[in-house]
Parts: sequence; C-alpha cells; structure tokens
Amino acid sequence: MQQQKLRALRQLHPLSADDFAKYFLIFVGVSHEYEAISQILSQHLTKLSTGCFMLDIGAGLGSPLKELTRVARDKIVLYHGMEQNTMLAKELTKTIDELLPSCPFVQIQQAKWPHAVDEEKRHQTYYNLILMSHCLYEVPNRLHHILTAMLLLTKDKQDPEEPPKTLFVFHRQNDIGSLIPKLKACIASDKRWTMTVTENLPGYLDLSNLNEEKDDQKINMLMSINYGLNVAMLNEQDKKGLLSDFQSQMTPSEHFPCLNVCIQLTFQ
Repeated sequence: MQQQKLRALRQLHPLSADDFAKYFLIFVGVSHEYEAISQILSQHLTKLSTGCFMLDIGAGLGSPLKELTRVARDKIVLYHGMEQNTMLAKELTKTIDELLPSCPFVQIQQAKWPHAVDEEKRHQTYYNLILMSHCLYEVPNRLHHILTAMLLLTKDKQDPEEPPKTLFVFHRQNDIGSLIPKLKACIASDKRWTMTVTENLPGYLDLSNLNEEKDDQKINMLMSINYGLNVAMLNEQDKKGLLSDFQSQMTPSEHFPCLNVCIQLTFQ
C-alpha cells in the first residue's frame, strides 16, 4: 500500500492509547526484533569502563533490558524509563522491579515523552547511555527530539578523559526516510560526535501459531501496531488492501520480516 494512502488512513483511524497498549502486548509476544537490539546494547555495556547511567525514552515494556540485565546487571547504576502510555508504564514498573531489584536509582516516569525529554534538559541528572528504541513513529519532527536527547549527553561532560557517552536509536528501516543524512549534516561540524549506522538488523513477527488458530482478531491487532492505525475501523476494501500488503511480505514459514536500523551517536 502506498505511503500517502497509509498516512491518510492513520489520520482517519488513529489508534487510541488503550488499544495501542492492549495490541502491543500481543505484538511483543510474537516479535523477534529485540534480540538484535539487545545484542548491540549488551556488547556496548560490557565494554563500558564505568557504570551505566541509562535514560530509556519511550521505554514500552523494557524488552531489551531482559538480555542486558542477564549479561551486565551490575553495570546498571541508574535507570530512568520514560513511557507515556499509562498501561505500559505500569507493566514497565513491574518489569524493572523484577530485573533491577538492587539498582540504587530507578525512576519510571509516566509522561508524554517528547515534552518530558525537553524538560529533562533543566535537570542535572547524569546519563552516559540513552536509548530510543522504536519510539519515533508517530512523533512529529523526529530530528528535534534526537538532537534534544544528544544535548543531555553533552551538558555534563567537562573532563576530556571521561569515557564516551552514547545515544542508540532503533527504528524500522523502511520508515527511516531522510533522517540519517539530516543527522550527519547536524554533527558534521562538531568533531566530538561520531555516528555509526547499522542497517538490515534482522527481526520478524512469528505469525505461525496465530494463523494456525485462525485468530483474525489478533492478526488485525498486529497489523494495527505495524501500520500505526486502527485496522478494525477500516472499510472492507481498505482492510483487504492492507491485509494483502501484509500477507505479501510473509515468508513461507509465516514470518513477517522487520528489518531495523541502528543509529549510534557517540559523544567523546
């Protein structure tokens, strides 16, 4: 389906916060996107010479943290999770209580995160790792919010011997648009920043059990999350068109591929 048509459908049939939270729980249950994300973050954490002071923007259910805490739990000194959805923020709190029971500084902030990140500039919290994992899809002016997060890493760096600080952005590759060249242009004149882009990170949704059970309702929920709209509200013609597009990308093993991109911004 054409992007212009999708944008129009998203405006006509937006996904409510309550529906998003319910559908997202189904999505996480079949998603295999977080393995690659967790592997990149785990490698980064194990190389840190200091403790990790982490800001997780648009944290969702904290899915990447399960692997992080398995390989480097003792490295996480501070965890601040921002999640604007009330239901997901409650689930995130349970997850963090289970994964980081002895972390001395934990904060779960239920707040509209683009605004919350702007507000965070006024505070003096020290971060050396910021994560923005799949949180930019319905956010206007993505570049602004990434640049704001980058500022949080620069404000406290006084000692040139201090270890680098890093921002990781994970996003669906087919939705990244012109963001990467714009970011490159923004940091081109500041030699303190380096940027590494890793494309084609593997990921997929495993729909084999859902198709076997003929669970059309859950398929519609997953399509709603994938396309960012309320599939249940579509007319039959648009619903069939979207389903056809969704099924055309399915592999013989009934996996829906989700290639992701990682943008790593490091401040030295």
